[in-house]
Amino acid sequence: MTDFAKNMHEHANDIGDKMEAVSQVGWKKKVRRHGGKVISNVKPFYSPYHMFDPSTKRVFIGVNPAGKPWDPDDTTGTKYAKLLGSDDYNAYVDEVWEGESVNGRAELQVNVQKVFETLFPHSEADRSLRDTACFNVCPLRTKKPKFIPDEIWEDCVDWTREILETIKPEIIICNGNGLKTSDPPKSPWASLQQMHLDIRPYVLEQPRTVAPITCGTIMSGPLKDAKVVGFPHMSWNNVQTRRGTISALKDRFIDRRINQTKATPIH
Repeated sequence: MTDFAKNMHEHANDIGDKMEAVSQVGWKKKVRRHGGKVISNVKPFYSPYHMFDPSTKRVFIGVNPAGKPWDPDDTTGTKYAKLLGSDDYNAYVDEVWEGESVNGRAELQVNVQKVFETLFPHSEADRSLRDTACFNVCPLRTKKPKFIPDEIWEDCVDWTREILETIKPEIIICNGNGLKTSDPPKSPWASLQQMHLDIRPYVLEQPRTVAPITCGTIMSGPLKDAKVVGFPHMSWNNVQTRRGTISALKDRFIDRRINQTKATPIH
């Protein structure tokens, strides 16, 4: 399945070519920085190629890479290519993100780590993330998701659908459900809705004063029986304060087959 991931990487580059042609904000597929070195703004995967395989049980989907391109020796050039071919790389654990001096310590990285440690506990704290295929709906770096043109977003949703239907994961975790004003409307949860998936919601009791966590089960199609969870975007919402709700999510939904007759519409 490594060939599949490499092919999807090339497809991401094709989307980058189209983005460069249609973007109204001067988006460039490659930029020059750091003494004239060329850095790519296409970063499709946050896990190694080999994780994009039907043997993988979990996926974690973000919106798109943000911030500025890193030095080519870090995560978007030669070293990134080597990481994708490695056994154990995970961007949420191993990368040093902009503004930090130590790997895995950016706010988003820490939030994601804590969620996975709670939902999928393992004797090795980072193992639950390393055993997950991580990627974004849109593989193209922009300062904000709002700069992704609608036609490019549609291509990215199709790109995401192909990955999901190839892996057929048991659990899909979304970083961003669009249900809070701070969440970008272009979100992983929105991408699943655009695929017209038959999701039967599960009503998770949680405080009304916070951005809701959404969840449900896909009832038909190629992704039948997959469980889906949508978190408010962890860059803007500190989910570490919601350990009780996340533990209940694990016990009552992730770990069990539940009677989902008490369903409410997903907004």
